[in-house]
Amino acid sequence: MSFEAQALDGAKGALGQIVRFCLTYDVGADPGAPRSLIAKFPVADPDVRARYHAWGIYEREVRFYQALAPRIALRTPRCFYSDIQMDTGACILLLEDLAPAQNGDRAAGCLSVQTERIVRDAARFHAAWWENPQLLEFEWVPPYGAVLLQGLQAMYRQCWGTFVEIMGDALPEAMLALVEEVGERLPEIYRRLGSPWTLVHNDFMLDNFFFDLDPDTYSFAVIDWQLITRACGMMDVASFLGGNVSIADRRAHEMGLLRTYHALLVEHGVGDYMFEQCLDDYRLAMFDGFMRMVMAMGSGDLREEQMRTHRDVICPRFCAAVIDLDAGALLPG
Repeated sequence: MSFEAQALDGAKGALGQIVRFCLTYDVGADPGAPRSLIAKFPVADPDVRARYHAWGIYEREVRFYQALAPRIALRTPRCFYSDIQMDTGACILLLEDLAPAQNGDRAAGCLSVQTERIVRDAARFHAAWWENPQLLEFEWVPPYGAVLLQGLQAMYRQCWGTFVEIMGDALPEAMLALVEEVGERLPEIYRRLGSPWTLVHNDFMLDNFFFDLDPDTYSFAVIDWQLITRACGMMDVASFLGGNVSIADRRAHEMGLLRTYHALLVEHGVGDYMFEQCLDDYRLAMFDGFMRMVMAMGSGDLREEQMRTHRDVICPRFCAAVIDLDAGALLPG
């Protein structure tokens, strides 16, 4: 057997390196053997790799494919091999190549039927692990904010001034007063979004979805499970609707989608979670997406094209959602 390695777009692997291996088999190979594989490795920089390893990012994804992927209600790539060295953080994943499925693009957004399919599948995914004690057995799935809270709050404080300068007049006046306040309230935001808990992808955006080409199903697979956490399911829903759907589409369909999500939770056995709480959790969770925009833009780590997308498309969406939902009224104090 021989292979050809093809490096893939680094923007799809910000926390690691991604390579496609095109395989050529000897005569007599199993006809069902894959013709290509996707390999994921840690970042090459040893200092960055050590930091990500200390945060548990690489272990979470390896353990996810080993223990949880076959048990969740979302489609994921098949994992052919996985391993990690816990002393160094060196790891590898050999995954199914989802091509010709098409990768989503959060800047471009998606069709309304795709949006509804994603929200419905998210509800089934969250319902299956809703305060499920089995999830507590996986110690490598941390509660939301447990590992990074202090570091994130410090980073946010360093970034918010630069973020305001970059946004300039494009930042709505209603958001200007909230930018600094969100940073001061992060511990309480994290605490309140820590329950009711379920298994949360925590990077639930179109860039991490691969859609099948069948126009009748709109089925999709979810990749990049490095940030999974135990938290309120609204984290995923707010991240997706706030940052991946156009402002007009979100405003037109938001309440209907939230009621569909909540109804599916109830249908799949979730109790003691009224729609009013679901809505408030969604409103508060919108600040998590906004916080990530502040840090991404203020850190200086984005390439020029990425910065334009965040400034002109993604951040305005989150700002509009926070204002439309009057999410600031939920901030403590």
